[in-house]
Amino acid sequence: MLVNEDSVKEVLSVNIKSARIKSNLTQDELSEKADISNSFLKVIEGRSFRY
Repeated sequence: MLVNEDSVKEVLSVNIKSARIKSNLTQDELSEKADISNSFLKVIEGRSFRY
């Protein structure tokens, strides 16, 4: 089964944001725990990231 890259990005974005909210974390808190920039987390959650 072929998977569309955009679909994968959307699923990842939604799952990351959902897990963050369920954990009662702000974007600042999660980005600090994940050792990534807050701006990068915003891009990821916004589904516009590219790799």
